[in-house]
Amino acid sequence: MKKQLFILLSFVNMNTHSMEITPETCSFYKIPIDILNQIASYLTFIDRETETEFIERTTKMDAHTFDNKYLSRLPIKNPSEQESLYSACCPDNKIIAILQCFNDCLEGSSLTVINQENDKVLYVEHLGLNACSNIAVSRNGSMIAFADISVNTSNPGNDYIQYLKEELIVKNVNLKTKLSFRIPYTFVLRAQSPAIAFNKQTTHIIIHGADSEKLKTDLSLHHIIFPLTATPACDDDNKKTLAKYFTQRRICKDLLKQIPQ
Repeated sequence: MKKQLFILLSFVNMNTHSMEITPETCSFYKIPIDILNQIASYLTFIDRETETEFIERTTKMDAHTFDNKYLSRLPIKNPSEQESLYSACCPDNKIIAILQCFNDCLEGSSLTVINQENDKVLYVEHLGLNACSNIAVSRNGSMIAFADISVNTSNPGNDYIQYLKEELIVKNVNLKTKLSFRIPYTFVLRAQSPAIAFNKQTTHIIIHGADSEKLKTDLSLHHIIFPLTATPACDDDNKKTLAKYFTQRRICKDLLKQIPQ
């Protein structure tokens, strides 16, 4: 383990200083591929993360703020005192989603997705009256998610009973498809920081909060992960390898040729 960490630190230092490496000047390429991929498991990838990394990253998410310049891109250009604004970023912070909520319950809510690299509006949708402040956007901006609260009525034995129903709604804005996941009535989404997030691969989505049933024995915060695909991604597709890291970061092209793909 110490040797692997030493190699990892040497690699990071080499990457930071943009050193030119060749088989003649560096024996790094001679290291066994399993050791190289073990090194890769410690590195941060743009497009993939393990379940543990996913949970840890989203547990630490802070409340997001956005540049006021994006106010001009919203459907309602002049926000009123009756309006509330909420925002969320995708995993690599390149895309932002902004939710406009109107407290007078006439305008409802609208969600705007913006690419922060070129300030281009990617998507706008009116979400109706029930969407709450918890929203999320995927890494490429193709999927959005929000918590939807509705009041349902049942009539057991001619006695009308009203109850709140909370669902997690996930939409693919390109394919025009929608998934819905029932949030257990015992689960309360956290309010002080973002409660919903996609993983980097956009194969799963997580909600953070507190489950009153689990609080009886576990006082820590809780989470639930929902799959977004019917079939799990191939392990080889999600596996972290040093070759994939080099390709992603566009570094060490000469060395990349020496590493099995």
